[in-house]
This record gives sequence, structure tokens and C-alpha cells, in this order.
Amino acid sequence: MSGVNRRAIVIGWGNRLRRDDALAHFVLAELGRQLGTHHGVVLMATHQLDPTMAEAIASHDLVVFVDAALGSEMDEPVKVEKLAPPASLRAPAGTHVLSPSALLAMAQWLYGREPEAALVTMAGHDFSFGEGLSRPASEAVPIAVEIILRLLHQSALK
Repeated sequence: MSGVNRRAIVIGWGNRLRRDDALAHFVLAELGRQLGTHHGVVLMATHQLDPTMAEAIASHDLVVFVDAALGSEMDEPVKVEKLAPPASLRAPAGTHVLSPSALLAMAQWLYGREPEAALVTMAGHDFSFGEGLSRPASEAVPIAVEIILRLLHQSALK
């Protein structure tokens, strides 16, 4: 696959030992396989969002966040939403409940940069202890990968 025309980072997070909570890790692994080694996209898989990520976010034109949510709270297997920093952060940014929007606000405040941003959320169904995805969650992986590849190759988020 050809490279991306803008500097992009994809940040996926979740607990690899809580079955479907690891969805983002599977998506990033598949993105890496499909993009190849010279794609110009930073893929960052982590357990949770961290304030130090604000610097990496600020140095890119596009950031795509990838996470899992309870499938019972979603109407479809994969949801995409455009993100922006909140007008103001009402609570100090913590390390355990840091949101993608709060990270965008930190990048804007600390580094004066606000990249385009999207959140790709996948429906998870089994968050019990263990490894591997449930069947419905594994079916969401290629859908999410396709959506993220489209986002990476668009000139701007719609």
C-alpha cells in the first residue's frame, strides 16, 4: 500500500488480558501488516492513554484513536467520530481516565498544535479475563482497519 500524504499517528489502547478490551491491539497489528514497513504512519499500542502522548500527537497532522466499548451500548460494530479538544478542561487530566479529547487539549495547550482527530470505537462483547477476541469482536477488526485506512488517505476528515 502506498504511503500516506500527511504525518499520521494511530493510537490504540486496551488491556490485552481482558479479551475484547484488546481490540485496538489487534487492529494496530493488522494495520501494520497492511501498511508494510515504509508507510509513514506511527502505530502506538498501549494499555491506557498517557499525558506524555500529547507531544507525539502535536507532531502529527492526523491522530486516530482506537478503543473498544461495550457492544450493548453501540448500534453498530464500529463507530467513527471526529474529535476536537474541549473548550475547557473542567478537571485536571489524570492518568487513568484521560480521554482522547483531553489529550488533544494538552497538545494544543502545551505545543500550540491541534491535529485533525478521530475516534474509532469497536463493539466489545467479552471483557472477562483471558486472551483472544470473541467472534463478534474479531469480525469488527477488518471493518475498523478499512475505516482507518480510509481516514489515513483522505485529505481531510469529513
